[in-house]
Amino acid sequence: MEVSTSTVRSAVGTGLAYLVAALAFVNRMGKRLVVLSGTLLKRLWQGTRDVTVVGLNRTRELFSGPIKDIVTGPVRRILFGRRLDVSLVALLVAPILALAAAWWVGSTFGYYALEEWALGTWDGTNPTALVFLGVGFLLALGAVSSAINNGIVPTTILVSAPIFGAAVTRYGTEVTYYWGPTVVSVPNAVGVATLIGLGVGTPIALCGWILGIAVRYLVHFVGHRPDGISQLGEH
Repeated sequence: MEVSTSTVRSAVGTGLAYLVAALAFVNRMGKRLVVLSGTLLKRLWQGTRDVTVVGLNRTRELFSGPIKDIVTGPVRRILFGRRLDVSLVALLVAPILALAAAWWVGSTFGYYALEEWALGTWDGTNPTALVFLGVGFLLALGAVSSAINNGIVPTTILVSAPIFGAAVTRYGTEVTYYWGPTVVSVPNAVGVATLIGLGVGTPIALCGWILGIAVRYLVHFVGHRPDGISQLGEH
């Protein structure tokens, strides 16, 4: 069956017409999609910018208002004390206490005896009165610091300093690890003493801090109300 030339030309022309129409449609839809995407991105950018500006303004107002009052007020007093000069004195006294504790332990019974007494008192196998006296002294030191200045950080440093000084006398002693005996170096002694000072001193400091606050409020209550003690007894 022969196909006429006119039929072929007609089919090709129709195909080209459909192809041109399809390309034109794709072109129009592509332009509309680009315009729509640009509009959506512009609105999204404007919305995000507006929300960000509002959020930053609200945050700035919040930090310049209530949060600033809290951070510069109660939080600062709780952490660093009511008077920064007193806190500075506590920080300056802490190294003196550490040196005094290190000198006393090193010149008397030594680190080995201190470690044996501490472990024996902790597990109850060999309680030592000196350990209890030391804990009581540190507790009283923390309570006095808290009652005077009410600062957790200076109180903790002040209480941890003697423990650090006593533990640093571990320097130069011989300890045995699983790979064998070795002499304690300066970095080892300082690092372990820091961990011991903070690990043991922080709980004692917190207890002393709470005790000092309680004593200060009790003194304040009794001082402003002379009949406060009798009223407490009646209740």
